[in-house]
Amino acid sequence: MNGEEITLPAGAVYETTTVDGTEYTRGFGLEYIEATTGLTVAEIESILDNPDRVVTKDGEVQYIIGDSVTDGEETILEIIGGTIATASSGETVEDTCGQKVYIPEQSENDHPYKQGIDKNDIRDALKNPFNGKVWTDGTLRYYISQASNGVWHIVRTSPDYPFAPWGVRTSLLKDGEKSFDSGQDAEEELEERGHTEYDC
Repeated sequence: MNGEEITLPAGAVYETTTVDGTEYTRGFGLEYIEATTGLTVAEIESILDNPDRVVTKDGEVQYIIGDSVTDGEETILEIIGGTIATASSGETVEDTCGQKVYIPEQSENDHPYKQGIDKNDIRDALKNPFNGKVWTDGTLRYYISQASNGVWHIVRTSPDYPFAPWGVRTSLLKDGEKSFDSGQDAEEELEERGHTEYDC
């Protein structure tokens, strides 16, 4: 890629665990990527040959982003020392302010997919937050929404995502584990924390 050699090791799958009925696999390299994403060597080579964008730091490639095997999503290849370690996929959408925000796939720690919240719920929160408001603590941004299963939650985004201008970090719940009583209840929580409405 642009004269820089990127290698893809055979890799390995360390373990597969099940949390709340969902399987999660740990590992690295091609074996791990095939087990978790369905990407083939040919598709990985295509991303390397024609990336949408490349993120570098200190002169070294860190992430190579290209089209995903799933329509509307992106594939992110994580590079460590010139070697492809992992691959993941996600989606970039515009929030209600017109800011592009990356939504990751579900991971083992469930961020941001808690209490049955799914990607459509996250997308809806970003595009149509409660009362049309986006909140901020001066750095992070917050979007209140009611998920399709009735759970009121707050989506928190961060500007320091490794390969995107903004990215979804987590969904906040009342006392860390349950639905807020209402959108107003969630607003009061943010106000108590000293957060203010963000001016798009």
